[in-house]
Amino acid sequence: MNTFSSIKELLRALNDGRDLLTEMFKRRKSADYKYEYALDLVEHNNNRLQFFIDRFVLRQNGSNIEIDDLYLQFFEQVLEAN
Repeated sequence: MNTFSSIKELLRALNDGRDLLTEMFKRRKSADYKYEYALDLVEHNNNRLQFFIDRFVLRQNGSNIEIDDLYLQFFEQVLEAN
């Protein structure tokens, strides 16, 4: 299982993916989020997107992608959003 080795690594990763995570969080209750849209938000850097999938921040389900439940719950609780 790939995990983050430190808080610093986690925070750096979340900062690097802020545009993607922000957009996905805003649309979390709407229709499925396509992998191609996610690639657009990480400047077509497949390695960056795969990094989030490997670290279980994001989940891929066919051609769709979503924020993992653990991170989604964390964001909703911290931001007091539901």
